[in-house]
Amino acid sequence: MHQAFLGRYFMGYTPQLTLPPRGSVWAALYNPPASGVNMFVNFTVSNFSPTPFRAYLWFNAAADGGEASPYVCATNTAVVPQPEPRTMIVSGQGVPQGGCSLFSRVAGAHSTEVGNYYGKIIIPPGGTFLVQLVSPNTCAIPAEEAFGWWSSRCGSIRSTF
Repeated sequence: MHQAFLGRYFMGYTPQLTLPPRGSVWAALYNPPASGVNMFVNFTVSNFSPTPFRAYLWFNAAADGGEASPYVCATNTAVVPQPEPRTMIVSGQGVPQGGCSLFSRVAGAHSTEVGNYYGKIIIPPGGTFLVQLVSPNTCAIPAEEAFGWWSSRCGSIRSTF
């Protein structure tokens, strides 16, 4: 809530994604190298079908192609002028390459899986937080991914070790 008050919290989602039969799609929160900010990430995965599928979470994976989502905005609409995020949501089809696979979740039938990590996932400039959706089925599956994040200037994180 504090980050929203400061105008640093953003939310956005992908256009509807279609998981191809026995294939995958992905969406990523991308932090460009010149952004000057670290991202603190939360996400959701929505399944609009009667078929469960898996969602794999990745740090810094690369994926070919993709399109930027126009559905992104600051959550504090009282701030004038409205802050613009330095990061972007991108989505596409295919399999991510490289990076670190964290874990997977099951997106149940007609449900939304929520990943609220409250600042525990931190992505620096040049990094991505990518969620890959994998269909186990021979039918196409409609889905959507959403992200919530706040940004903090680089260098403002200090280790106590």
